[in-house]
Amino acid sequence: MRIRSIIITFCLLSSIAVQIHSQQVADSIFATYFARSQAYADAYPREKAYLHLDNTSYYIGDTIWYKAYVVTAEQNQPSPISTPLYVELLDQLGNTSDRQIIQLRDGEGEGQFILTKALFSGFYEIRAYTKWMLAFSEKQYFSRTIPVYRKRRSEVDENRSIITYRMDESMKQRPRSKEKDFMIRFFPEGGQLVEGVPSVVAFEATSKEEGTVGISGTVYGPDDVELTQFTTLHDGMGCFTYTPTDKQAKAVVTYQDKKYSFQLPKALPQGYVLNVASKEKALVIKVLRNSTSLKDTLALFISHQGRPLMYQTIDFKDQTVYHLPLSTQGLPRGVIQLSLMNSNGATLCERFCYVMPSPSLQLTATSTNALYYPFEPIEYHISMKDHTGQPIQGHFSVAVRDALKSDFQRFDQTIYTDLLLTSDLKGYIHQPGYYFANNSPRRRVALDNLLMIHGWRKYDISQAISATPEIPIYLPETRLTLHGQVTSFLRNKEQKDISVSVIARRDTISAAGTTVTDSLGFFHIPMDAFNGSMSAAIQTRRKGKKLNRKTNISLFRNFTPELRKYAYEELHPKWEDISGLSWWSSLSDSLYLDSIMGHDTHLLDQVTIKAKRTKYKKILAFEQSVRAYYDIPKELDRMRDEGKFMDYFPWLMTTLNPNIQVKSKWKGDPPFITMKYKNHYILCVINGVLYSTFDRELFIDKNIDAIKSVMICDGTTASAGIDDDSAYHLSDESLKNHMETSRLSPFEEKALKSYLNNTTPYNQPGNQFAICYITTIDNWDPEKKYQSRGIRNTQIQGYSQPIEFYSPYYPDISKGQGNDHRRTIYWNPKVTTDENGVAIIRCNNANSSTFLTISCEALYNGQPAAINVHSIKY
Repeated sequence: MRIRSIIITFCLLSSIAVQIHSQQVADSIFATYFARSQAYADAYPREKAYLHLDNTSYYIGDTIWYKAYVVTAEQNQPSPISTPLYVELLDQLGNTSDRQIIQLRDGEGEGQFILTKALFSGFYEIRAYTKWMLAFSEKQYFSRTIPVYRKRRSEVDENRSIITYRMDESMKQRPRSKEKDFMIRFFPEGGQLVEGVPSVVAFEATSKEEGTVGISGTVYGPDDVELTQFTTLHDGMGCFTYTPTDKQAKAVVTYQDKKYSFQLPKALPQGYVLNVASKEKALVIKVLRNSTSLKDTLALFISHQGRPLMYQTIDFKDQTVYHLPLSTQGLPRGVIQLSLMNSNGATLCERFCYVMPSPSLQLTATSTNALYYPFEPIEYHISMKDHTGQPIQGHFSVAVRDALKSDFQRFDQTIYTDLLLTSDLKGYIHQPGYYFANNSPRRRVALDNLLMIHGWRKYDISQAISATPEIPIYLPETRLTLHGQVTSFLRNKEQKDISVSVIARRDTISAAGTTVTDSLGFFHIPMDAFNGSMSAAIQTRRKGKKLNRKTNISLFRNFTPELRKYAYEELHPKWEDISGLSWWSSLSDSLYLDSIMGHDTHLLDQVTIKAKRTKYKKILAFEQSVRAYYDIPKELDRMRDEGKFMDYFPWLMTTLNPNIQVKSKWKGDPPFITMKYKNHYILCVINGVLYSTFDRELFIDKNIDAIKSVMICDGTTASAGIDDDSAYHLSDESLKNHMETSRLSPFEEKALKSYLNNTTPYNQPGNQFAICYITTIDNWDPEKKYQSRGIRNTQIQGYSQPIEFYSPYYPDISKGQGNDHRRTIYWNPKVTTDENGVAIIRCNNANSSTFLTISCEALYNGQPAAINVHSIKY
């Protein structure tokens, strides 16, 4: 008996020793992982960008004013990492309309986009990013969609319309939406279902015609046994709990009188589930398994912005559930990432949670009036205080908008919602302010659903703890630099010790720089002296030689985020309806006119000018004939930056648009070149003058760099033109006149004659030609050579310079300017508070009575704040 007792005791002690040793080994492994991920976060801190815009929508001809904030992702402090910030304006199809580079100072900058009349109406995307933000596999950048309406027909026209264009496929750059008529997507909590383990499943219901939709349904198991019912909570999102088996369950819903059935994800036969209940001041975490035979060594890592805050090894103690209550008091505010990891460094489950920020930075804005008469002085008092009510000397950006002429959404995107929520989620988040309106249990559940559906593994802990973690593909840009490479013209071989000179000009401003290529042909030129977009000549020459060396010059500047597809809600925004208040404004306008006019003054009846209406119809018809529009210098730069040689116009057009075909015949009498667009012969109109594709001076290599833009028009109104002084104007009379002077190919001449003689009406399927409108540089000369040996002509960009917002002052409101139609009444990217934490802004209203909306956004000591206040409650 004594020997037996000794043996049993020995076995027990050995077992305990093994467990202790195993636990120590596990702790050692996870401690190593924790240290590696901490070091990775230290070595590669991340950035975020945000833009505060002066308005929520625009017309062609308006100006978009913006204030840029760039912060460190962890602390929301002004970022010292990057100096250049790239801000882009992309059209609805994904083509870049404008791009600016902003010089950041203490993480802030400002700029503006002027929406010229050459733009198309549509839903534009404005993006902002630093090069460092694109250096990782998961790109981080700011994005917002804004409607740009057609240019107003008159100064008083407020019709907000967007043209539907029938653009060529070559213009459609954005990813295509593959949405079905109705779809439900399921997102198991933690990323997976496990047989026999009760699991929360989030879902999102979307319709191709309506976006997110509200639905109710039932989950059925094998033999159509009802397991649970579910319904959406907010924006088409909801969740339900059920216990999966080895048979897939299905969800059945009825939408628009039609029954739909969807399979839920298949459950794993063995595995783990991560469950989190979000409470007001705690996260109640459970790790579940379906078998005690699972013996993986596990730890739960808790991270924020890629930095692990803590980890906890998991010891089930022969149970199937491990409980971990976690207080949120010591956690950073915002999105928290929970990662269940094994000893091999693999992530088994992942869950995103949210720690609600407490109000810390307080902004308030007050005005004296609810309604403002035309040109009336406006005064706002704006205060900035901390959470204790103490005044703060800081600064903020502010916009005062005409509420009746602007669009408004109650829970719109702000610096607060972006830095603390949406920048850490994937995809478009509709009206994010909803989740911060209050801290009720219902909104916490809605926020939890949002995180399970749009949670984004932007920071991969498995990658950070790897022995060979991801290395950024770019270095941080502390200054703006032009990077490039010189290779031989024919063999594309690196050229070392080549002198590279850059001379740039814009109007009367010029700048220059020189450097020498290294052993691999690379060169780097600082761009601090260059401002805005400038025409530049880059010249290469071997040291000690007088003649330029003919080379290929590639520039490394085409780094951009991949295009994303728009969400339904972005293309169909629902604005708050305040049209019912317009009568008050109209009455006030009448009273204002009565007050400034004497009894002998009479207003003329409104006159509608028929000619203007006709002109508007022509413009509309012409716009609908546009099939493609190309910024040629931009396209040439992109191709040449990639090392592609391009100097022939027809070749360029076939590269840009596969629907264009070129046929040439140099033998015979007469020789000719013909171009077709979708089997329609192309007539070229250069600066309003008709040319034939036979006019070879248009296509030889010396002229391609003189072209600014190309527009392809096709359809019944391709030759409608815009107006008599437009570069695109083309009438039947001008076609007849140009036939006498242009050398047309036999095919073009036949097509043109049949159109003019109405033998093949253009509005019938048998029409014969499309029109290529070409705009060249000023003072274009067909005989001048626009390229030289060893010189590459290009457009280079320095820092864009902000201009001052014009806000007129009217000392006598009875003498206000009738053509003052500002929708943004006032804009200031940097207003500073005094020692009492107060700033006063003063301006004058525009030419109509209106209510006002003031938008203020600030960042102080890592704390974002934003308010949108209306001068009248509605």
